[in-house]
Amino acid sequence: MTKVDLTDPIYHDDDAAREHLEALLWPHGPTCPRCGITGDRITKLQGKSTRPGVHKCKDCRKPFTVTIGTVMERSKVPLCKWVMAAQLMASSKKGMSAKQLERMLGTNYETAWFLFHRLRECAIDPARGPIGGGNKTDEVDETYVGGKAKNAKRGKPVPKKEAVVALVERNMMGSFHSVSEAHLYRYLAEFDFRHNTRDLTDGERANELLAAAKGKRLLYNQPRQTANA
Repeated sequence: MTKVDLTDPIYHDDDAAREHLEALLWPHGPTCPRCGITGDRITKLQGKSTRPGVHKCKDCRKPFTVTIGTVMERSKVPLCKWVMAAQLMASSKKGMSAKQLERMLGTNYETAWFLFHRLRECAIDPARGPIGGGNKTDEVDETYVGGKAKNAKRGKPVPKKEAVVALVERNMMGSFHSVSEAHLYRYLAEFDFRHNTRDLTDGERANELLAAAKGKRLLYNQPRQTANA
């Protein structure tokens, strides 16, 4: 397996990180997120007062950057930290807690927590549906919830925890001590994404995650929503 070089400028320099994101999100060159125009109808703005990476569409006459229309739009987190966070999530076989990300990126906990949730939003498959398909029921053998061991029948002790699908249990143990119902579907999307891209290298998996950021903007105060797990 190819090892990721964490000394690469994309993890430490915003200009390098932006160029990396442009290559992933704009494989055919800068594209206007509003009207979809590309090619010679797009102009890169220059000048001392212009932010790096700003382009302008000659059709709608609106300026834009590579982060517009993505989970990174209007984020104050440096782009290099976004790229690093995606790499850490992609290479952590059993997941990584926001507390660990906070320490590694040097951010506060709230920023690390929401940054990871934005990346989990990228991991959600837009073509997903109910497990087993519509109007169908899936069953899991022997699920035990609650109860005391002293009340169990002899020879059949009640476990102190629920019997869950092995993949989810393996990812939950150690990294996430508790997961709220409101955000459970995003954690499951992360586990699903990691499993479905298991044949990729860590670097390729991180690139897949970042490339999926397009069209998935998530605001800090966006209402919680339910989704098919």
